[in-house]
Formats: sequence, C-alpha cells, structure tokens
Amino acid sequence: MTCADEKMRGGLKRMFLINRTALTDSSFTPGVYHDYTAVSVASTSSAANQWHEFEFEDETGSATFETTINDNNTKSIGGTVTVTIPRQEKIKAQRLQEALDSCKLVAICETYQGQSFVYGYDQVIGNYGCEAGVNGTNGPTFDDNNSYEFRLEFRHLEIPRQFYGTIITGNGAVTLTDPS
Repeated sequence: MTCADEKMRGGLKRMFLINRTALTDSSFTPGVYHDYTAVSVASTSSAANQWHEFEFEDETGSATFETTINDNNTKSIGGTVTVTIPRQEKIKAQRLQEALDSCKLVAICETYQGQSFVYGYDQVIGNYGCEAGVNGTNGPTFDDNNSYEFRLEFRHLEIPRQFYGTIITGNGAVTLTDPS
C-alpha cells in the first residue's frame, strides 16, 4: 500500500454505454493484469452501434458489487452502477426509455481517480450485459429533488476489470488511460 492509496477519492466521473448486441464475446482485449486494453464493436456503420457517453450529475455516480457464494461453492459477483440525472423532462425521458428498451447494455465507467472499469462483460461469461432501471423523484417542496435515478444491474463471474484504451463514440474517439 502506498500513501496515494490512503487518499483515494470515490465516485464516477463519466459513463459510456453500448447495446450489448454491438459487441461479441471477443470484443474486449485482455491485458497482462486484470484489465482490458482495447474494445472493438461488431459494426461501426451506424451511431446506434457505437459507444455513447451518458451524462449525469456530478458526484452522484457510484458502482458497487459483492460476491455471492452459492450452495455448490460457485461464486458470482452481482452489482449496480447508479447515477442521478437532474430535472425530469422529455428529452432525458426519451433517452432513458431507449436504455430501458435495449436488450442489455455494457458500460465503461471512469472514476474521479482516472481509472475506468467495465460492467456487463467479463472474460468468463463474455457479453452478458447489464439490465437498466429508472426511478424518478419530484418532491413536494422547492428544495426537494427533481431527478431520475438511472441504474445498471450486472452479474459477473469475476471482479470488474479495469479498462484503458480508445473507445469510439458517436462523436469521435475517447482515450481512457491507465493512471498507474
């Protein structure tokens, strides 16, 4: 452990989503450690088959997971990525509905520490995907919250892997680096 380990900041900074149908079970290239160094999509012919940056309110994104040990001694890892999207309105509702209507999603989430992790895909079961869910809040008083809570629920057979490399989004390329 280093001094930098004691000063780690939590929270998600950015999230990139893609429909799992745009990926194959060999879309992610594993690195030397528990990581991925590249990702490729099945087709880049349309923006619908590319990664999309999913915007959310600052300091509201989190990712959690825990291991379950089953009766037959197999282990699975289930988790949730949750973000808050401020102010309910039709454009945001449309985008959230598209996420709900998708088969399943795969996410790459960047932390405030500059590390990125993959949810909905692992080396054991491949392109399993995340289920999307949405909750809404619009409280009765002026200072109550008016927002959507967007969440992705996933199941892996291994701990989520770190990602660094370039992903192609609908607006171009984004390179996520390995800060270590």
